[in-house]
Amino acid sequence: MVVDGGQVDVEVMAAAVEDDREVLRSLPPATMVWGYGSGVVPQARDLGEDGDAAAPAQRLRDYILVVEDAREWHAENMRRHPTHYPWWMRSAGARAVRWVQRTGAAAYFVPLLPSKWASATGGSSVTHASIKYGVIEAADLLEDLVTWRHFYIAGRLHKPAVRLPAIESTEATARAHAEALWRAQRQHNLLNATRLALLASVAEDAGASAVPLSALLERIAGLSYLSDIRFRLGLEQSDKVWRIVQPNFARFAEIYREPIGTLAGQGLLQVVPYASTRATSRGEPTLADPDDLLDFSPLTAPGDRGMAALSKLVNPLLALDPFQSVAERTAIVPTGPGGRLIPPDDPLTQVRPALALACLTALRRRVMWRSIAQAGKGLASTGVGRSIAYLQRKWRSGRRTGGSG
Repeated sequence: MVVDGGQVDVEVMAAAVEDDREVLRSLPPATMVWGYGSGVVPQARDLGEDGDAAAPAQRLRDYILVVEDAREWHAENMRRHPTHYPWWMRSAGARAVRWVQRTGAAAYFVPLLPSKWASATGGSSVTHASIKYGVIEAADLLEDLVTWRHFYIAGRLHKPAVRLPAIESTEATARAHAEALWRAQRQHNLLNATRLALLASVAEDAGASAVPLSALLERIAGLSYLSDIRFRLGLEQSDKVWRIVQPNFARFAEIYREPIGTLAGQGLLQVVPYASTRATSRGEPTLADPDDLLDFSPLTAPGDRGMAALSKLVNPLLALDPFQSVAERTAIVPTGPGGRLIPPDDPLTQVRPALALACLTALRRRVMWRSIAQAGKGLASTGVGRSIAYLQRKWRSGRRTGGSG
């Protein structure tokens, strides 16, 4: 078991998912399997007074299964577990399920599995807390990680997530695709989330030249919740982001050490340890304290130097799918092979907040419509009764602990 981005064994996460292994193994093989949400990664109210994780047995646990061919996967899963699908989806067949899956956010979710059901692999009854699993094709997830086309699963993977390689397919093609997805997660998804959060931090206060690490991580964790319909319906608490980051700071810091190091290597920021005597290792930034500062003064420098730094930060973002309209509307001109630079007659003090607002607005719109589409698809694909039960549980969970996913 590894935590996304960090390859770190986490006992509290292992305890949360151990009971689900047999359930997940009874499903058809998947290229990758991820566990995410508060049922797997504890949030603030899930922790006891001593900081240890409370028993997660009653929490809804969320999993993502990445598959090679959704039609083949659903056909086999219908044979093994027909009750995971409403009767009309079974009647329509696996081809129709795949068509439904690829609408909206390109994922198909099965919520609230019964607490006890027969495992087709061994014939035994399996008892576990309620779980929800989603299915997405490897090609669709790769596109989402690299381009943010849907910004649905990609956004969920901005937070600590548990990968379960022990129950993943061992076929060579699946292994190769899993490695490609792992690289895309680190080199594109996490890095672009860091870029956008840094841009927003730079634009927030015109006089600031640094941001605490904890504030940047909270901003990253909040990107996938911008205008999420679940918040508007009261299914999540307003302080959910803080509850995710606060007890998991060390995991977040480990996950984002690499992308922050990449931006530091590009001369866009510098890590300033809160404890000034703490040494760095091999020149890499050391992230260990919520009060560590990220000095982004190169991005606030006057004149051409500041313009060049801002362009280096923004250009990769403008290539992402949600920001195509921003790139078309923004006063950006070509300069060199594949490069763009903001015209020097636009004051930086105006350009930074304008770019940040435009990008966040575009992403907010993407999150809102994808969450609405996915909610509507869930109602049609899982049945009214199970959908209502899931929403009721989410609402109770949101009132009690800040939600699960």
